Amino acid sequence: MSIKAILVDDEKKAISNLQNLLETYTELEVCGYAHSANAARDLLKTTQVDILFLDINMPTETGFDLLASIHNKAFEVIFVTAHDDFALKALRVNAVDYLLKPVDIDELKDAVKRATQKIEDKKKAMPSNNSQLDVLAEMIGRLKQEQEIEKISLSYLGGFKLVEVDDIMYIEGDGNYCTIFLKNMEKIVVTKQIGTYEDVLPASKFCRIHKSTMVNQKYVTGYNNTEGNVAIMQDGNKLSISRRKLETFLSMIHVKK
Repeated sequence: MSIKAILVDDEKKAISNLQNLLETYTELEVCGYAHSANAARDLLKTTQVDILFLDINMPTETGFDLLASIHNKAFEVIFVTAHDDFALKALRVNAVDYLLKPVDIDELKDAVKRATQKIEDKKKAMPSNNSQLDVLAEMIGRLKQEQEIEKISLSYLGGFKLVEVDDIMYIEGDGNYCTIFLKNMEKIVVTKQIGTYEDVLPASKFCRIHKSTMVNQKYVTGYNNTEGNVAIMQDGNKLSISRRKLETFLSMIHVKK
């Protein structure tokens, strides 16, 4: 399968370096490049592309601005940037990967492999003889599935870590900081407010039980109201549930008072 790609970066040297790395992929063809969001937008109007390698910080418009201006995106996005503080936002727009400059060849290889697999899966999933309504229904189903992210980026001093959403037991917030408790008992302190994660994590799995606490229902093992309402977690911790969040919590774990 032939894969066509466009490189978007305001730095000519960055485009040249990435193009040199991509020359080893015989199945991938770099069919264009742009040094601004506006130039990329014009190029996408006339060029059919499978993968967009996209910088974030560019003059006038960012890479996110470019994506927001394009409807019915039929390509996969791989961010290539010198900044590590946009990883969470990259996940929100369903980017395949988030590569930091200078690009590591092994990380690039993995990113291209994932993008190629997503492209192949989409082509296989598209029926050739179904009616337009059937095709539309399948597209809507896939979009709903893609809206629930599988991984989340946790930024901390010195870098960031990608973790599986299902591995998060609960989150405790303290002002501009949060502590993420993972199922392996690891704790990660991040400089984000808890509301950030409430906006990103799937509501079908996570519940805000207090102004400073979110839980993953997968790891709730019990509930007790003898000394205040508390959620009992898999690691043995008891987390307070506020009165106004109690009904939501009980509904999530299918318990009636």
